[in-house]
Amino acid sequence: PMLGVNWENFASQHENIILVGTDSSSAQMILLQRGYVDALVGQLPHEMGRDIVRTLVELQQVNSSVETEVLGTNMLELLRVPLVLPPVDMNYNYIGGFVILGYVCFAVVAALSIGF
Repeated sequence: PMLGVNWENFASQHENIILVGTDSSSAQMILLQRGYVDALVGQLPHEMGRDIVRTLVELQQVNSSVETEVLGTNMLELLRVPLVLPPVDMNYNYIGGFVILGYVCFAVVAALSIGF
């Protein structure tokens, strides 16, 4: 869906969503540069092919059979981070409305302390 015009319309209408694309073809790199996608996660097909051919050649030279062999490959990750970040609004007021309960409890304890 990223290769169609609908992707650009979708990305323009939903700017508050972080869009992550899969693969890293030239068309998707252009979308990343233009700001229609925030990140790309892709494979490295040339590296995968090279590893497979090398493994097959090694198996042929050894004349052995392997039931299962897992080859790990690298992953390509591209991110677009804005140069100007919005200001950070930190609110550490985790108790919210319980502040009123705290004031009432303090008033009760203070009144009882003064009365006795």
